[in-house]
Amino acid sequence: MSEDPKYETPEQGYRTARRYIQNNALRRKQRSLDLSRYHLEELPAEIGQLKLLEVLNLSHNKLSDLPAELASLTGLRELYLDDNHFSELPSCLFELKNLMVLRASRNILTDLPIGLNNLKSLSTVNFSNNEIVQFPDVLWGMKWLTSIVLDHNNLEELVVSVVDSHDVEFLSLAGNQIREIGEGIAKLKNLTSLDLTANEIRYLPEQITDLAKLVDLKLSDNDLKKLPVGVLSLAYLTFLSIGGNRLKNVPHGLERLRNLAYLNLNSNAIESVPEEIGLLDELSVLNISNNLLSELPRSIANLQKLSSLNLSNNVFVEVPAPVLELPGLNDLDLSSNLLDTLPSGIGNLRRLSQLQIQDNHVTSIPEEIGNLKKLELFGANNNSITNLPEAIGGLNNLWSLSLAGNQIESLPSIIGNLPFSYNRNLPRYGLHVNKNPLPDPFPKILIHQQPEATDYILAWLRGELTAQALDRIHQEELDFTPLDSFPGIPKQTSGPHFELNENNIISFAPPDAIDADGNNVARLKKLHPTLRDLAADLVRSLSVGNIPQGPLRDRAIAYQDLINCDSESIDFALLYAEGVRLANAERASRHDADLPPLPAPVREITDSLLHLHGAFMLSTKEGIESIALEERYRYSPAEESLYKERALDFALELQNRPEIIEPRAARFVQEITQEIGAGRIPERSGAVATGTLKNVAITLSAVSTMASLALVATTSGSAVATVEATAGTWLTLESLKKSKVYMTSTGLLASKIDSLSAGVSGIDIKDLWQHLGPQLRFFERLEPKLRKMAESREELSWINEFYDWLNSRR
Repeated sequence: MSEDPKYETPEQGYRTARRYIQNNALRRKQRSLDLSRYHLEELPAEIGQLKLLEVLNLSHNKLSDLPAELASLTGLRELYLDDNHFSELPSCLFELKNLMVLRASRNILTDLPIGLNNLKSLSTVNFSNNEIVQFPDVLWGMKWLTSIVLDHNNLEELVVSVVDSHDVEFLSLAGNQIREIGEGIAKLKNLTSLDLTANEIRYLPEQITDLAKLVDLKLSDNDLKKLPVGVLSLAYLTFLSIGGNRLKNVPHGLERLRNLAYLNLNSNAIESVPEEIGLLDELSVLNISNNLLSELPRSIANLQKLSSLNLSNNVFVEVPAPVLELPGLNDLDLSSNLLDTLPSGIGNLRRLSQLQIQDNHVTSIPEEIGNLKKLELFGANNNSITNLPEAIGGLNNLWSLSLAGNQIESLPSIIGNLPFSYNRNLPRYGLHVNKNPLPDPFPKILIHQQPEATDYILAWLRGELTAQALDRIHQEELDFTPLDSFPGIPKQTSGPHFELNENNIISFAPPDAIDADGNNVARLKKLHPTLRDLAADLVRSLSVGNIPQGPLRDRAIAYQDLINCDSESIDFALLYAEGVRLANAERASRHDADLPPLPAPVREITDSLLHLHGAFMLSTKEGIESIALEERYRYSPAEESLYKERALDFALELQNRPEIIEPRAARFVQEITQEIGAGRIPERSGAVATGTLKNVAITLSAVSTMASLALVATTSGSAVATVEATAGTWLTLESLKKSKVYMTSTGLLASKIDSLSAGVSGIDIKDLWQHLGPQLRFFERLEPKLRKMAESREELSWINEFYDWLNSRR
């Protein structure tokens, strides 16, 4: 998210920063200071007076040096210098003995000075998007570093000049010109994640087999013709991406990676897949798009944990039969092949939420499509389809149905009953039927943009819109807005879910059945006892003797509370979040200069627990979705800092409001928000917090919708009067009744929706308003803060649309 400087000139920025340091930060004894986008060419020397400062963000300025006074900030732990004009790191930095995080991406650095070696507490460095041509030797001398990011520089080789070993766990060198990896990489024995995406690597040394702890390996967009045998010995590998290379075959021996959950082979020249791939019991995501495949081995049907399969841009003339025997599939992409039929067996894939068959030669859709009750997105553009089955009208979870560029001459009227009531702000939302030979009035309707075009089509198919009304719409003489412009409410996704309990208070939603959404039940039951024992051992180890590790112990206890139950009762979303928080606490304790090092047995237990936690979460749909979200979560420190500030404004409003949200849930939201940007992998903390904040906002929005409708009914005198007098309100209620997403968000309000739409006595409506009115008033008061938070994240943009709708009802 790019923003202009906050001040027009460097002089204005300097004066404002100096005044703020003297009059605010110093007086308030601030521990965190954000001077990003101040247009600074020089940092005021008064910065040295802020002796308590722990976090300083100077990103997105024009700084090329720093004042010597900065060296007096001995308590500084995090320093962000991204997007400035530094050609070398200022020497004053080397006096910051407690610095743990240093970021200086998007500068003009060509090398790193030996003075960095003085920073014995430093654990995370990011010098991406600079002009460094050789891996800085000083980083190999800093054996205590755990995370090194040098993406998008000018590195041509990776020579690991380490005498003995190195503690680095996360190494990212994507987007360089690396052609060769030295044998010394074997000395990075603690490495768990290695990203070499978008380089020019032709081979990897066999010594890569010594990276026994490696979990995540990214090799996409290189020049590999084959995968080294050494990679196939990495027993803990769960994520492997080797797309965009020159592979002609799926590597033989791949089946040895029995823990593999994610495999990307896209954009190679692969013509066949071996039978052995069926031995990858834990595989959840398989991408083999953009290859030369015309068939799949029978053993694909053995991949019963597979949830996502991408076969697009190959040369399949029919849907491979084994694919139709994968009942756990959530996402299937068959687009851009040579298919002429969609077989009836597609109805076996009852968990599908996304099905894409666009750019084929399919002529008809089978009735069995109606079995896919969880289908949300169906893409069938640019085929030769002539008609649609009536069964498609039963797919009540659809929010995207794309049928453009076919030969359809009529639409079944039953489609008009589909809710299409959420995700209205997404680009693919709606019913897309342009470029079909449909009769009037569809050509007039299709001149409108989405989501209005979908609203008009559905209203026409339901018989609620006349030809005369359409003419007036076409002439812009009638302001007709079906569903009263109700924008819809998105699904609760990754992160803890929330609901309204029997007391009309927001609380944690109970976990779903363990196998309801494609979780790997067998593996979960196998790992669960060991994970539970490790959690108990860690809590016990941190609770005896004189181990001053209070924050780590608190997180271990919280984790134990979640894992110490039957596997069927585990809340995977909360467990994932607590795992992230436990890892953050462990990292903080390890690098806290004021604490003694953890005893070796405690470190061993913690490492084992966190490693097993990763494997455990990769056995769940929630874990796979969360990791996918992390992959997409990319923000600069300045953006993250602004977002954290705005998110905390919202989270703090939830505190001490037991009439709105349970204290336990409110406390969790605040604590997880405070950890935005923390940890060895900051994207993980940010993604977990965003999912949590989004789900709370969804629940508040759902409750506010009901309260708003109750208010309209109350002021009208009765529910009957409201339903009969306000067609928009009635349509909204009908939409809510059909919307599984809304029902999931609100849970116990389902019967009240039915009562309201049935027009029962005003007493019930007033009772509903009495219970939900406080939530609506609370939500309305939060509008400025939630709108600001929504500006910082695209996945929260729906909040603005929802407030616009809510305000229009006043």
